[in-house]
Amino acid sequence: MYNNNNEQLIKYSKLCMIISGSWKLPLSNSRFSTNIYFCYAFLIQGLYYIFISALFIKFVQLILMRVELDMVIWSSSYLVAGLAGWIQISMFQRNKIPEMFQDIINLEKDIWLSVDEDVKSLYLKKCIFCQKLSLAIAGNTAFGVISFFAVSLKNYIESDHTAIKEDDPLYFFMYPVWLPYKEPKHMTSAIFINAVFAFEGIVIYSVCHIIFATLMVYAATHLELLHVKINKLNWNSVDGEERGFYNLREIATEHSSLEKFIKNLNAKTKNVVLVDYILNSINVASISLKVINAETQSQLFSAIAYLMILVLHVFISGWLANEIKVQSLATADALYQTNWYNQNEKTRRTFHITLMRSQRPLIISKGPFGEMNTETALTTLRVAYSYITLMQNYK
Repeated sequence: MYNNNNEQLIKYSKLCMIISGSWKLPLSNSRFSTNIYFCYAFLIQGLYYIFISALFIKFVQLILMRVELDMVIWSSSYLVAGLAGWIQISMFQRNKIPEMFQDIINLEKDIWLSVDEDVKSLYLKKCIFCQKLSLAIAGNTAFGVISFFAVSLKNYIESDHTAIKEDDPLYFFMYPVWLPYKEPKHMTSAIFINAVFAFEGIVIYSVCHIIFATLMVYAATHLELLHVKINKLNWNSVDGEERGFYNLREIATEHSSLEKFIKNLNAKTKNVVLVDYILNSINVASISLKVINAETQSQLFSAIAYLMILVLHVFISGWLANEIKVQSLATADALYQTNWYNQNEKTRRTFHITLMRSQRPLIISKGPFGEMNTETALTTLRVAYSYITLMQNYK
């Protein structure tokens, strides 16, 4: 039975996923609404695939025409960003990542039914944080893309239209996309198509990062909630031994379930994270080079806005992944603070098993190349700097 009262943590994440056509859980109890949404999802994601194809054809066309290197790099940066979004959304859907949001809904239902006000208070704070984070990611992406569109429109309005050759294959309004006609001859339709592609870029690029960020926030939040429960273990009451054993067993079961969730998340996303890390490194480098070599204020503004989107994503992902590791290791500290040493042998045995399991850090990895953390973000910037230095020396 559908119920949206247990979706505060994913409130804005769900909205973005619905708009992008990537929400896989029931939207309502109506079969008709479900079918309508399926058609909408097919349309919105189909348009994005057309966008990627148009970027790729234009990129190949520019290479075959042997244009200046700066223009090829500029075109490749959009193609790489588009491919990153396409790869992520495809792998997320293939690995059933959106379906993992059901775990969040189930946890939230249990929390609102709980009588523990401390747990509710902490969870509510995390809900607000996750909502703001989702808005920040979507807002930052929208600001960058809309700014680029506005600058492109301003440049076109202020330009000398008579100086634009109607058959110029190198002219494009905003995105370097292939169109089945010469853009200067049909600028109205070209502007409209670029506006549609801009909307697609905002939606798909935002939702890829929001899905992953929300799941990482949930994992770190669940670990923090577990710490609150551990700190409240009641082992001093009259019936403390038996009550303590059952409470500890519940915590051990919950920790085991959460550990399985995080490992499952890592297994399903590690290849996505690796591809995203590589493409982000390339993109940050190419856009940084565009910032350095910008010839006009509009080019500089567009490049900086785009660079902000990339850098924010890199640091948010690294920070959230690091938070999961920190909170997972803090579980062992929270357990050790209890008066476990006064308990009977059965309780101590369960405690030691739980303690040993909690001492293993839970991480999000980038394929076979180690864990993702705040150092990953800095490494991305170092790679970008090395690339810029190489290209500047090449010139």
